[in-house]
Amino acid sequence: MEDIGKHIETLLERAALFLFILFASLGLAFWLGETLGKIYFGFFAIAVIYGLLGILIPVFAR
Repeated sequence: MEDIGKHIETLLERAALFLFILFASLGLAFWLGETLGKIYFGFFAIAVIYGLLGILIPVFAR
């Protein structure tokens, strides 16, 4: 029973972190979009940042 509690706790922590990152990314994308003049520019910028992180993290993790 203790293992199930640990798994649920881990799941809730990860869900909270995911939601935080999701809403922070959306907020940043909208803010950048307004700053750059077109909303979709902000979303492109965030996508580029996540793409670079997705490439660089595995490279430097080795």
